[in-house]
Amino acid sequence: RIAPMTRHPAESVLAWFNGLFTTAIGISTLGASITFNYVISNSNSPAEDGYFSRREVQLFLGISWLLFLLSLASASLGSTILTFFKDHWKKDWNGEHGKTSQRDVQLYAAFATALLAGLIISAFMFLCLVVTAYSPVVGWIALGFTAAFGLVCAIAVMYQVPWPWQNNQPKMIATG
Repeated sequence: RIAPMTRHPAESVLAWFNGLFTTAIGISTLGASITFNYVISNSNSPAEDGYFSRREVQLFLGISWLLFLLSLASASLGSTILTFFKDHWKKDWNGEHGKTSQRDVQLYAAFATALLAGLIISAFMFLCLVVTAYSPVVGWIALGFTAAFGLVCAIAVMYQVPWPWQNNQPKMIATG
């Protein structure tokens, strides 16, 4: 019998994506609830010498809330789709339906990761700008760390894309 093998077996990839979707749902739920609360009740004025006005702070909070909400919806949809197509995509991931099917499911995985990481990192970046209005040093430091984390996520997504030159195509091995 011939069994296809990829760098990471489908079971571990499925577990990773279940964890990713669960984590994104948790972060987004918390972020959306906190930002919504502040959007409707922001009574503190930014620092006098701050970089942003109260109106801009409200806008940044609103954008952050929207990004968290989009992340929550995307993670929930991704989790539902993954649950529905799990058995089929396991075979696709392992190359049992051919290289085209394997590439397609790998592209879905890269897209889902990029979307969730982009939405969550962007939401946190807007929150960092809000903090900058109240405490500039802390806000800019937080923005720098958030941008660095976003860069790490972008590199990870680029590594995840099934580029033709990557060695992640199925290898056929004989099993007994």
